[in-house]
Amino acid sequence: MTFQIKDIQAYKPIVVTRKFDTLGLVADLEIKETPTFKNALRKFQVQFRKMSQLSEDDFLAENNSEQSLTDEKLMLILIGEYMIKSWNAEKDGELLEPSYQNLKMVAANYERDEDMAQIVSNLFTIANDMINEFSDKVRGKDEAAATTKKKPSKCMTGTKKAAS
Repeated sequence: MTFQIKDIQAYKPIVVTRKFDTLGLVADLEIKETPTFKNALRKFQVQFRKMSQLSEDDFLAENNSEQSLTDEKLMLILIGEYMIKSWNAEKDGELLEPSYQNLKMVAANYERDEDMAQIVSNLFTIANDMINEFSDKVRGKDEAAATTKKKPSKCMTGTKKAAS
């Protein structure tokens, strides 16, 4: 006798992709449903919520050093570390790996502040759209899983036994 498996669906991670092409910077952005990305996104969302509830202490000089996290820095980290899969950024003829530090360096290399602002603004817009789409798809997948009807076990008679 053989053991047969039926109705098993292959795991299909949620993937959201976009192309970015602004002022010479060309990049492929991708969000993929991985534990690493979901964990990072959860942490970023918690931090974003904290920042939207500012207190008096948030404006004190000692709390506003270059090392302070801002919404913009968090978004650049998320984009550089988790969303850019490939790009055409080079240094000394070598392609740079997508990362937060390299994204900061690329943005800082635009001579005009308006160009840097346009790059960052367009990246933020695309990233925000991607995150919203990703969240909607995850929510839809979770709702579909919650409404899946489970089949009753065939090994039980369906009657409850009294606890002894």
